[in-house]
Amino acid sequence: IPGVLQRFGFCYLIVGLIQVVFASRDLPSVSPSQANLPFWWSFRDVKICILQWVVMLGILLIHASLTFLLPVPGCPTGYLGPGGAQENYIYANCTGGSASYIDAQIFGLKHMYTHPSSMRIYDSKVPFDPEGFLGSLSSAFLVFLGVQCGYTLLTFSEWQPRIRRWLLWGFVLGVIAGGLCGFSKEEGVVPLNKNLWSLSFSLALGSFAFILLSVM
Repeated sequence: IPGVLQRFGFCYLIVGLIQVVFASRDLPSVSPSQANLPFWWSFRDVKICILQWVVMLGILLIHASLTFLLPVPGCPTGYLGPGGAQENYIYANCTGGSASYIDAQIFGLKHMYTHPSSMRIYDSKVPFDPEGFLGSLSSAFLVFLGVQCGYTLLTFSEWQPRIRRWLLWGFVLGVIAGGLCGFSKEEGVVPLNKNLWSLSFSLALGSFAFILLSVM
C-alpha cells in the first residue's frame, strides 16, 4: 500500500492542512529600503509562520518518541538496524524497528514492500517499507522547509537577503544533522538512514536543498 507517490500525497496533505488552518493572510513584503534593518528583523519570514513551526516540531517529537520509545515485541527499544544477519542474527526479525512494527499494524505484512534492500544485503526475512508511515512524518518536515523557503520569497523582494537566509538555513540544518549523526556515516544518536528517513537524513537533505537553491 505505501509507496513513493503515496508518500508525496501524505506529506503534502499534512503540510497543506497545516497551512490552510494556520497560514496568515497578511504577508507584508520587505522593500529594498528596509533590507538593512537590525538582524532580528531578518527573522520575520519565520515569525509569519510560527504556528506552523509549533505544529511541525510537535510532529517531529511524535516521530522521535515512536522511533526511540515505542516497545516492539522481541526487539530492543529504539532499534534502528536492518535485522537479519546483523550482529549474528540476534535481531533477525527486527528490521526497521518501530517503523516496521507500526506499518505492520496499520497496513499488515501482506501489504508492505516484500523485497527491501535489507533483505538482499542482510538476509532479512521480514517485509519492510521504506515509504512507510513513520518516515512520512519526518518527510513532511522536509516539505515544510520548502514552505519556509517560500515565505522567504514572499517576504523579501531583493535577492541578497533571500540568498543570505537560505545559506543560513543550509548551514544551521547541516550542523544539526551533523550533530545528530556525529558527522559520520553510520554513527551518532540519529544515524543517517534513507530507508528509515531518519531526522538527520531529512535535515541533511534540507541543508543541501537550501544551498543548491542559493547556488541556482
